Amino acid sequence: MHSINGLVKRLMCRLAPAVLLLAALAPSAHAFTAWTHGYNNQRTGANTTETTLTTSNVNVNTFGKLFSCPVDGSLYAEPLYIPGLTVNGGTHNVVFSETMENSVYAFDADNGTQLWHTNYGTPVPSGNVQCCCQDIVGDIGILSTPVIDTSTNTMYLVHRNLINGVYSQTLRAIDITTGADKFGSPVQITATYGGVSMDPKLNNQRSALTLSNGVVYITWASSNDCGNYHGFVVGYQASNIAVQKYVWSDTTGTNDQGGIWMAGQGLDVDSGGNLYLATGNGFYDGTANFGETIMKLPAALAPGPLDWFTPSNEASMGDGDIGSAGCMLMPGTADLVGGGKDGRLWLLNTANMGKFSASGNNVVQEFQAVSGELLNTPVYWASPSGPQIYDWGTGDDCQTWAFNGTTFNTTPTSKSSFNAGDVPISLSANGSASGTGILWGEEGAEIHALNAQNLSQELWNSQMNSGRDALGYYAKWAPPTVANGKVYCSTFAQNALTSSATHLVVYGLLASSSTTTTSSSSSSSSSSSTSSTGSDVIAINCGGAAASPFVADVDFVGGATQAVTNTITTTGVTSPAPQAVYQSNRYGTYTYTIPGLTAGHAYTVRLHFAECYWTAAGKRQFNVTINGSQVLTSFDIFATAGAEYKANVQQFGTNANSSGQIVITTTNVIDNAQINGIEIQNSGGSSSSSSSSSSSSSSSSSSSASSSTSTTGGTTVIAISCGGTAASPYVADTDFSGGGINNPTTHAITTTGLTNPAPQEVYQHGRVGNFTYTIPGLTAGGAYTVRLHFAETYFTAVGSRTFNVSINGTQDLAAFDIYKTAGGEFIGNIQQFNTNATSGGQIVIVFSSVVNQSLVSGVQITH
Repeated sequence: MHSINGLVKRLMCRLAPAVLLLAALAPSAHAFTAWTHGYNNQRTGANTTETTLTTSNVNVNTFGKLFSCPVDGSLYAEPLYIPGLTVNGGTHNVVFSETMENSVYAFDADNGTQLWHTNYGTPVPSGNVQCCCQDIVGDIGILSTPVIDTSTNTMYLVHRNLINGVYSQTLRAIDITTGADKFGSPVQITATYGGVSMDPKLNNQRSALTLSNGVVYITWASSNDCGNYHGFVVGYQASNIAVQKYVWSDTTGTNDQGGIWMAGQGLDVDSGGNLYLATGNGFYDGTANFGETIMKLPAALAPGPLDWFTPSNEASMGDGDIGSAGCMLMPGTADLVGGGKDGRLWLLNTANMGKFSASGNNVVQEFQAVSGELLNTPVYWASPSGPQIYDWGTGDDCQTWAFNGTTFNTTPTSKSSFNAGDVPISLSANGSASGTGILWGEEGAEIHALNAQNLSQELWNSQMNSGRDALGYYAKWAPPTVANGKVYCSTFAQNALTSSATHLVVYGLLASSSTTTTSSSSSSSSSSSTSSTGSDVIAINCGGAAASPFVADVDFVGGATQAVTNTITTTGVTSPAPQAVYQSNRYGTYTYTIPGLTAGHAYTVRLHFAECYWTAAGKRQFNVTINGSQVLTSFDIFATAGAEYKANVQQFGTNANSSGQIVITTTNVIDNAQINGIEIQNSGGSSSSSSSSSSSSSSSSSSSASSSTSTTGGTTVIAISCGGTAASPYVADTDFSGGGINNPTTHAITTTGLTNPAPQEVYQHGRVGNFTYTIPGLTAGGAYTVRLHFAETYFTAVGSRTFNVSINGTQDLAAFDIYKTAGGEFIGNIQQFNTNATSGGQIVIVFSSVVNQSLVSGVQITH
């Protein structure tokens, strides 16, 4: 098996099709530093020293993906950025990523070179500690965002382990130039206060670490409210973490809960060193128990709050955590802003926070900010028109409200033109200069850039040129980090179930506006092999740099790369690729989506292989699908070629799908799938190969050919796995705007009684919120059948989720309840409708929430 650790010293992040700006900004000791979650201890979430990115140059022509850095597990921590750091004898701007597999990576922030990597052992399987919902899928290792002391070049982090049946949580202090332990590190965490103790299994360390006045503060909540847990805050001496200075719990004695999670944010710290936090559901009495409370603590924590605010309806809030969002200290004021699951924003005076009154809330201001939940921290900007805060509620628009120095104007200054799910946000600007404010938000598989002075103007998103800029899956509660002209994004694994395709993804200004390189005009362009007579549309060196006529690796999501220098034998291969192509590869589970083709046109796909790691047959086997059709099954490069370091080419005919794409997906059977090169050639006419595209799937496919119930026949034009990756013949989520991705489940879905159900994987994912699917490339006025696939994977009772669905302007489902219709949770259900494509050749499907968020798992169009 390929070893990431064995390759790290020579592993470098892939450059996107547009190369890095040649004149990268030089490291500077005075440049912007992202040393903590939200950039500072006020948690304003704004970098107001950004001089490179503006509303004029952040667009699809000049801005996009520069490179991505593969890591060994999902990234939940916000990227941290330190400029001008001396590492390995050189000066670098450095970005840090921490994974759920307990690894810490240091990358050169300007080109993606890995500078160092360290790992802290076996993490905790999430299924061991989550009693109901799969908020986290996979392992739990380093979950929270660390904090960096720039005066001592020290990072403080917490990792979780399960070793020999023993659960533990450990505090580390490490040198950010080497990864080595320092200051008494490591320390196994224990904490007791008021007769209760922190449980290393039950207590979930979700919130970012906080550094203030020489003390590292850490907080704990729970996983899914499982067990008799207690909210804790513990402080350790930064210069010697073996010294636990302070400890306090917000629920004591026989009372429990009061988790401190705040959507991943750390504590706020005011100029006097006082700490601010918000708690979730739990017992409240105003003396020793402070569930559902925003509070002010002394630096020494005990004996408890100096002041606090608890809503008057706290006894009836249930799981309506006031602590679902982080708090933000308003610059230049004595005010604090916070919010919770009920969508209200609270403006509190930190000198008189209002405490609790059953008759009403004694606060500066409260208002219903969003229709959904608040699951992030408001962002602050002193805009050209005055102070503003920004927030993005689940299933709602991004909004901004003006602050007059005393209260907010509750009418939004502007709103985004679309809504989304759970969106962590940050902002970049050059002071208060007009034309520089950009609001960044990640949701689903997209990152968005909005004009902060007019949120209805979307400047760019990663789906505008998905072949170049695809994000993967965004990291929950990890806002984009913007520094020195680049945007750093943490991601989950590609399918949120494995760690094989997780990256730190980096965006910035492109070197040129030309982002798609073709080689058909090159005199050295490779001719097609065997029966192929077409010319190359594009040829890609998978995992490698350009080797004419093959362009540098592009159009991929997922996987990692390897390179060798051994000579590759190409004897017997017709029109082989250059040596350099066979000497590099992409491996793992990944997808290439080749854009810009003619919809329905016939092409030849040539896949180039050379086994450069294993020395015997049977060591590497994998499957390959092209536009939903499996063309290679348990393919063995060594066995097919007959030797190591020997080239082999496999060739298939296909048609571009309705979006003008060819989608090539690998799945591992034994070890990692590997491809060295991809050629797409014009074939002319139509293809009769087995690898037909998703727009012309064979009617013999039981999972997509004929429609259910009353439909007696029909061919699938396109089938979409909403919120998920490809699951043949369903393509990965596409053609949508708005909404977010729900937490996927691995629970089996019952499809008994359904005619031609979708694959299990389709029902295990979904798109949620208010969103629209616009299916293009259809025959104007043509008759089609729309099949919508549903499965309730979260709620357990009738009435918990209802929503409306309209197709081409006609409402076809009103207050639709998946659970009620299917008869239970984890049961598939299909709703089917006939319609005609619009004059523009489209079918437009709009989902609007009634109770909680709309949910759909699959969209299938048949003809």
